Amino acid sequence: MTDGQTGIHIKTGFFFLMWMLYFFKPAIEVDGEKTQLKWGKAFIPTTPGQHEVEVYYNYIFGPTSRAKMTVNVPEGGHVALTYSAPPLIFMSGNLKKVDALK
Repeated sequence: MTDGQTGIHIKTGFFFLMWMLYFFKPAIEVDGEKTQLKWGKAFIPTTPGQHEVEVYYNYIFGPTSRAKMTVNVPEGGHVALTYSAPPLIFMSGNLKKVDALK
């Protein structure tokens, strides 16, 4: 489905005992443009080049567990990222680049 498209593959998740996060959807901002996601895998089409990526979720008091990263998306390719929500709601999330999503 995303063969030959340029963009960002992302997998979002959390520790299963934090099941209440199913009610709070994650969001990804690429260069300040927000996209609402569901927990799991997603693809965000982008142009090639350097992009500022921020992932978080909206909790009762607003956005929380933010994580930021700058990525370089190749022409005709993609970057794979994973975001893990922290064990405590008001801590920073973990965003990292991976070779491929499982």
